[in-house]
Amino acid sequence: MNKTSDKRSIILGATLRLINENGFHGTAMSKIAREAGVSAGIIYHYFESKDDLILELYNSLIKELMNALLKGFDNSKSLEDQIKKLFEDIFRYNLANPQAAMFIRQYKASPYYTHESNSQNQQYIDPIVSCVQKAKKQGIIKDLPDTVIAVLTMDVAALLAQRYSAGLVELNDELINEIIGIIWDALKK
Repeated sequence: MNKTSDKRSIILGATLRLINENGFHGTAMSKIAREAGVSAGIIYHYFESKDDLILELYNSLIKELMNALLKGFDNSKSLEDQIKKLFEDIFRYNLANPQAAMFIRQYKASPYYTHESNSQNQQYIDPIVSCVQKAKKQGIIKDLPDTVIAVLTMDVAALLAQRYSAGLVELNDELINEIIGIIWDALKK
């Protein structure tokens, strides 16, 4: 990792921690600079504004999430198996990355989340959307809007991961598989 990407990563990590602790409005650039151990000027060297920094953090986390999901993606499997594997991988990613899950969930519930910010990540999401679209066309799952399917899968996994991280729910492989089965039963035609 070169110095530029290292500083960017440190700034993004500090931003992630602080926003999860204090929210968007409670996280000033001066706090981020202090947490990252850099000057505010360095932050503005890499990011035009706080909004730009937050959007960059969201985009990097979505890219990381989608790369994790696509790592286990196998087009040779049945659509049902592909979708169930995606559900499982969504849970596993969120459980392994509770800070990322919390930030993504918070971002999606904020005014920062717009059609434009969502469409910037389309290239990473396309293989998953394509799989879901095929399953809809073949009558394997209900023809629900993609947003509804995302809420039933991504958002449920993120919320449960957050609750798990806070010690409010115990999640083991058996329960995760049961939850995946419930989601699948809700979506299948």
